[in-house]
Amino acid sequence: DLDAAMVVLADQPSLTKDDLRDLICRFKKREPGIDMVYPRVDGIPGNPVMLSAELAAFLAQEDPPLEGRQWRAAHPSACLAFETTNRHYIEDLDTPQDLDNFQARRARDCKA
Repeated sequence: DLDAAMVVLADQPSLTKDDLRDLICRFKKREPGIDMVYPRVDGIPGNPVMLSAELAAFLAQEDPPLEGRQWRAAHPSACLAFETTNRHYIEDLDTPQDLDNFQARRARDCKA
């Protein structure tokens, strides 16, 4: 008995509870017919995403499971991008260089 599902990537260490709360609030305020809400920073789609319970169930039952970005591309009118300047939504650690850059930024932030 879910109201919604949030899909969160494991490699986004900058995300905070406030970031997640903002996404949840945007989802709760969506118009009828919107099944996916996602952040967009400078035109770049970000993560995590919120899915209606119906969409989450549909994506999970596909074999192989359908990715949210594929569904979003095929159903743009059922998706809502909320524009934000919060780079936490698009910062992820895919490579060793990404990790090095992240650690360097954190070290600079701690010294400031």
